[in-house]
Amino acid sequence: MAVVARELTRQGTRFSTVSVVERRYVAAPALPIRGLGTRPATFKPTITDYNEYLRRREDLLRGPRGRAALMHGGLVARIARDVLDVDTVLDGPSLDSITIGQHGRFLLFDDRLTRDDLDIICGVYYVPSEGASLKAGGQRGDGTRMHFSWWPQVSTWDASRCFLRTEWTELAEDFYQKWLAKRAQNVADTVFGATAWKAKLRKQNAVTGAIDECSEHYQSGYLQDYLRNTRPVSSFMFASFPKLKYDLEGTLM
Repeated sequence: MAVVARELTRQGTRFSTVSVVERRYVAAPALPIRGLGTRPATFKPTITDYNEYLRRREDLLRGPRGRAALMHGGLVARIARDVLDVDTVLDGPSLDSITIGQHGRFLLFDDRLTRDDLDIICGVYYVPSEGASLKAGGQRGDGTRMHFSWWPQVSTWDASRCFLRTEWTELAEDFYQKWLAKRAQNVADTVFGATAWKAKLRKQNAVTGAIDECSEHYQSGYLQDYLRNTRPVSSFMFASFPKLKYDLEGTLM
């Protein structure tokens, strides 16, 4: 199981590790969404702002949220791998885990990221909409604020469908390294809103969509075969995709 978890983490595939508890469902509390905070409409990021983002990001990832970020896949997991070793995914679920599913009277617990966690990892600022400039492609959020970020927000990254969801590819790594290099030269021109980030993500929707479907099909089949052969009996269970269900011995059905 550890081998599979490490490999999925290295590949940037979204998955879960869960513990089974028989108890009444308790919903996770709603938390305020602050990201890196609010900035004025005239905000221009500096190297100080970038270093503060890196500090806030590392503080978050060094805690229980770090393994959740590694399991999140995609851009979030790639950012987390700059801070954490892939073996971090084996240290859990933590005491901060929440309910992510249910099988009969049994609840499945694992570590998860909140919207605010994702905003910190991607470096999101909130700027008042009124009087704010859309030159940087600001995306209107809740009607009163716009989003600007060091990296594309998860919703923007996923919606673009220009990179595979099931694996971190060489193309995605090229994109990541390109913006790290740009940021090393001039941080002021590397914070954008969702509209601008969408324009910078290469659109390959038809191709990547088909590859995504095939990859998910074959990876889920591999996991089912693996777990049928090994039949783990501990409460530490594993799923690569939300569609998959578990029996009480940990075998995927």
